[in-house]
Amino acid sequence: MSVGKVKMENPVNTTLEIQNRQIAHGYKVKMGLLFVKILNAPKFAVLVGTLFVATVAVPVLNRQLVLHAAPTPVGKAEAGKAFWQAQMCQYCHGVQAEGAWGPDLASRGLSEAQIKHALRQPYGLMPAYVETQVSEQTIADLQAFFSTLPKAEQFGPWRWQSPPAGAPEGQRLQSAFGCGQCHEPELAIPRRWLGGVGKDADFAYFSKQIYRHTEKYPQGKMGNFSEDRLPTMVLRVIYQFMLDAGFRAPIAASLKVGAREDPNTTYTLTLFNDGVAQRGLDAEDVTIFLKIPSGAKFVSETGAGFKGVLPLAQLGIAPSIANTPGRFDPSPTPKLPERPKPDFSGEVAVWKVPRIAAAETQTYTLTLLGPTAEIYRIPGPGPTGQVFKGFEGSTVYWAKPGVRMGPPQLVYRDLRLPDKGDQVAVTAAPQN
Repeated sequence: MSVGKVKMENPVNTTLEIQNRQIAHGYKVKMGLLFVKILNAPKFAVLVGTLFVATVAVPVLNRQLVLHAAPTPVGKAEAGKAFWQAQMCQYCHGVQAEGAWGPDLASRGLSEAQIKHALRQPYGLMPAYVETQVSEQTIADLQAFFSTLPKAEQFGPWRWQSPPAGAPEGQRLQSAFGCGQCHEPELAIPRRWLGGVGKDADFAYFSKQIYRHTEKYPQGKMGNFSEDRLPTMVLRVIYQFMLDAGFRAPIAASLKVGAREDPNTTYTLTLFNDGVAQRGLDAEDVTIFLKIPSGAKFVSETGAGFKGVLPLAQLGIAPSIANTPGRFDPSPTPKLPERPKPDFSGEVAVWKVPRIAAAETQTYTLTLLGPTAEIYRIPGPGPTGQVFKGFEGSTVYWAKPGVRMGPPQLVYRDLRLPDKGDQVAVTAAPQN
């Protein structure tokens, strides 16, 4: 074999001779002699076809793709505001993006590229959000929204302040790492979520939901936390705090107006345990009571375990609070929020059942003589529920599983949770 001249033979006697000739600007490969047997004609055709696609068809296709590329999104401030509120961004960044636990964003001149980087590869402790949670259009909308807001002169107060000295370590850490701004002082929401999987809710399961949250909830409100910035050793202490406080049965209770037959109105109460069947926590020793609005009279009911219409004061269970009544005072001499004095006035329709099992739905009806109650939205920042006027304080209470940690070791409380047992408020379901 000589330099610059190569002779190769393949198994089907195809001979390819290539002669290289050096020229001024480099090397040019020249095909000197190419013998292809008849039997190899199909292979030669494939080769020619491939070269055609690479040199002719692909560039044409690329030009078509460029011509039909998606236009740059045009941001809409109102859409950005709606997303901001629905996603509860204000819980960390302030209602007007003036900054609170998280940095200020109002009128800082942030570009869409900067906002996208902060969402996909965030700074500090913020979780990372994926395309299915925050799209390119939404990023443009947020940028437009921020530009309409007044520039902040100073940061606003945290939604939830740091727990006082002497609070459990896990509670102090969850506040320091921002968990409590959404999930509140006792982490009642994630404790409810962990109760939904019950037997599977070990630390490995919990940590996966924190670091790889969008695998299970690709459109959820929370992103994926970084293990570098929220270390596993910190997460373990937070998990232990929730374990000590107790996982909660994930009970939901909603009331809906049924068909009205003058002069009566029938309301349907639906209870649902959102846990995984055979895995999640059951609510046990359950008491259900619906307040009878002033001026209305009891007519009839359906559903197992009805105990009659009783004075609420006789029942001995404090009515639920639909929304958090207060926050930790951020002044130099802070005062913890106090639970308002319960209103035991009026009468309630009462049912008692042994349990609401994981994944179980139970339905009850209450027919009253009188006008249909009006629905109103519960006051408060961010997304809030709705209730029927006159039904405030209607409650589903269960004795087990109940609160494991209360005063005196836990003084910074979620005032919606009782000191014993557990409960949820009955809210108004979306009406058809």
